[in-house]
This record gives sequence, C-alpha cells and structure tokens, in this order.
Amino acid sequence: MAKTRHKKNEDTLLLALACGASVETAAKQCEIHERTIYRRMTDPAFKTRLQELRTDMVRRAAGLLTAAANEAVRTLLNLQSTWPTNHVVESVANGPCRNRFSLLIHRDQQARSVLRCEGLPSGCNCD
Repeated sequence: MAKTRHKKNEDTLLLALACGASVETAAKQCEIHERTIYRRMTDPAFKTRLQELRTDMVRRAAGLLTAAANEAVRTLLNLQSTWPTNHVVESVANGPCRNRFSLLIHRDQQARSVLRCEGLPSGCNCD
C-alpha cells in the first residue's frame, strides 16, 4: 500500500514540477517535505521522468500553438477577402464621397496584397 501512495505522490510531484512549481509549492501540493523532493531530484530515474514530462508538455504546447496560428492566418485571409462587403462598397461608391472612397479602396487593396505576400518564401502565389 505504501508503494501506491508513493507512486501517486510522485506523479503529482512530477506534474507540479514540470508545470514550473517551486519545490516549496510542490511540497505543499503533494503534502510531502521539501527535503523529500530534493532527494528525489537526485534520483536519475526521477530526473529522466521529469525531463520526459517537460518535453512532452512543450511538444504538445507547440502543436497547439501551430494549429492555432494556422487557423488564425486562415481566418484573417478569409476576412481580408470578404471585407468590405459588396453592398457596403456599392452604397458608398454611389454616394457623395465616391472619389475619395475609390482611392481608399485602392490603397486598401494594395496594403492587403503586401500583407498577404509578406514573409512568404519566394515563388509562393499569394493572389
């Protein structure tokens, strides 16, 4: 029974340390003495498990960030291609500010083209 409790505390301890908790905070979370943590941290097997857990957490976080970044870029490009909507353009283009609005649309389209192509490797089609 003691081994099961030790194992449970060890998993909780590993997670706390991998998430960046201090030894003091991890000791309180796991209800163990700080000295026990320092002793476990000298154990090569414990250190290996801790490093593997940290590596796994970083890998997962990087994957989530990559997926989120790709989705964010896709959303921004979709917004750029649909803004301003045609009925807004038509209503303003037929109004008293027609020439000024045409100039703004032209500048906006040029800016979008630059933003869409900026940072892409040469040879990428960004039209």
